[in-house]
Amino acid sequence: MIRSGGKAPSIILLAHYKALIALRKSYPSLALGSYESPNASGSVMSYQRELGSERTLVVINYGTTAAASVALAQLPANAVLTRVWPAGGADVPADAVGNASISLAAQTAAVYRVH
Repeated sequence: MIRSGGKAPSIILLAHYKALIALRKSYPSLALGSYESPNASGSVMSYQRELGSERTLVVINYGTTAAASVALAQLPANAVLTRVWPAGGADVPADAVGNASISLAAQTAAVYRVH
């Protein structure tokens, strides 16, 4: 969800779109990569994009009530997820069979680099 913090909603929305466009330009897999491992569970969906050696993971929580604990599967074994949008947060490790878990607030999305 986009929060205005007292600014005009149109300015906030423009900044949001600019950030997403910059993200897409920074990670070619988001724009050109193949779709891998789509998953939907309750109000959360996720998918991976892969282009060459670059892999990204997109997770979206459409829910409106609470943060969701999201179980992720079909990641590369022992992969590390680094959140690139919104930036910040600790890296999330996948286990030896490619499973990981993250928490995602209601009505938010996150993009991770998978390495």
